[in-house]
Amino acid sequence: MYLLFKFLFPSSPKEELAKKRKPTSWRDITGVDFGLVTHLGNKTYDQFVAEKKHSLVMFHSLYFSRCVVSREQFRIAAQAFSRDDDVGFGAVDCHRQPEQGLVCYHLDVKKFPSYKYYTDGVLA
Repeated sequence: MYLLFKFLFPSSPKEELAKKRKPTSWRDITGVDFGLVTHLGNKTYDQFVAEKKHSLVMFHSLYFSRCVVSREQFRIAAQAFSRDDDVGFGAVDCHRQPEQGLVCYHLDVKKFPSYKYYTDGVLA
């Protein structure tokens, strides 16, 4: 049995998983334009939504290719409104850290990317 296992799996599954590289998270990308989108978590989400007159929040996952394209478009939109203090753009990576996943769970976000628009802290 051991030889059959070694034949089917020449290296251990743990080694294979260790070799796989995680996609780059939006939060890890540096640059002037990427700072226009606020990355939110469980502790900062409610405060961000409440302090802006208009806020648009994008819920995404680094494992979906659709989100890579969407985050670039979202960044461009944030850049267009960067001079307006009443408008805020936030992003939550639902699969990055547990505290960010809690936000997605409580708001029942199941498809990525998803967007929620708030006016004066109330979901529109």
